[in-house]
Amino acid sequence: VSGEPVRVFPDGYWNLPGSSMLEKRTALMTDERIQCTIREPRGHDGMYAAVFTAPVSSGSTLGVLFACNENCFPMFCGHALLGAVRAAAELGLVPNLRDGENRFLLDVPSGTVEAVVDMVQGEVRQVSFINQPCFVIARQVPVSENVWPVDVVWSGSFMAYVPAEILGEPISPAVIPRALELGYAIESALRAMSPGFVHPVHPEYKLQKSGALICFVTPVQADGADLRAETLNIIDRNNYDRGAAGTATCGRLALLWEQGIAAPGQTLYNYCLTGQHYDAALNTVTTVAGHGAIVPQLTANIYPMGESRFCLSDDDPFPHGFL
Repeated sequence: VSGEPVRVFPDGYWNLPGSSMLEKRTALMTDERIQCTIREPRGHDGMYAAVFTAPVSSGSTLGVLFACNENCFPMFCGHALLGAVRAAAELGLVPNLRDGENRFLLDVPSGTVEAVVDMVQGEVRQVSFINQPCFVIARQVPVSENVWPVDVVWSGSFMAYVPAEILGEPISPAVIPRALELGYAIESALRAMSPGFVHPVHPEYKLQKSGALICFVTPVQADGADLRAETLNIIDRNNYDRGAAGTATCGRLALLWEQGIAAPGQTLYNYCLTGQHYDAALNTVTTVAGHGAIVPQLTANIYPMGESRFCLSDDDPFPHGFL
């Protein structure tokens, strides 16, 4: 998905216990199959997973949960959702898809989002989703004397934005070790802050509990009537995004709108290490508990790569994988 892998599980989790997506997420945390299939030797440190569950809202078609290699279960993951929607459409999990634009709702741990699938002659042409409202939680948060202040944003998960200049050179594979070191230090400092960062409507959504994606970002440039930027996102001490990340792109657009740089009708083209990009269009503006917010629509290039069937021997010494 524009540079980022995701492994989609079309079945096996439909009856995961829980009356809410948060409860289903908790149940997924104890499922041995997830870690087995996204960690080595079957996966790798950049692998993500998306699994389908029964929806919890009456108007939704599917539920979707997310996992990544470091035993992490994100509240929301934009690229994994896009991959899951493409898989659901092609596998016939969404009924009555027709040529033209098709819209349907999906339940995720952070709420409900709307998927958009464009079909041409019975084939999927493009996939996007309309995110929940995205808004700035806090501006210019001081982290330490040696690190520039960060901006904290909610875009389905918590994001923290730092100028990429702090890395000392342009975004490239060469700066990854430095970014991992700084990103882990920033995220640890944000988790330790009191009273902490909490969603104003859903107090159960806490940065201290779920963590934050640390995004090293370049200044935006004009791209015709739209905007263009680059990002390098750090997940944890050892893991970074290969792509620009869907939630990070939506959150950056919300921050740019808050700063008066982006306006309704504009699109942010957010580039990553692979040269691919995620596109977030600023559809509408709204408010969330007094916070100005935007409702973005995210699009990316999605490339199906294959179908896999895994097995696990009874005497496998690494039933949960490794690394």
